[in-house]
Amino acid sequence: MRSPIGISLVINLFMATVILCMGCVLLFTDLYIETIKKPNRIYLAFIFFAYAGFRYWRAWASHQKEKRDKQREEWKEKK
Repeated sequence: MRSPIGISLVINLFMATVILCMGCVLLFTDLYIETIKKPNRIYLAFIFFAYAGFRYWRAWASHQKEKRDKQREEWKEKK
């Protein structure tokens, strides 16, 4: 029997969290360490934030699709 949370969902959420943390580290180092101050790193941090949000959204959408397909198969078997 499959687990209620798929392994692909867990992997996608983990990768999105890693990307989000990378963006936080870039933003933190640029904002609080005076010797760095490179605007390209700040832009890169916001790109990481956007990409992490996209990964979270895709993981959720994929999980919802798998749940819907599973329910549809169960409904067809009952019929």
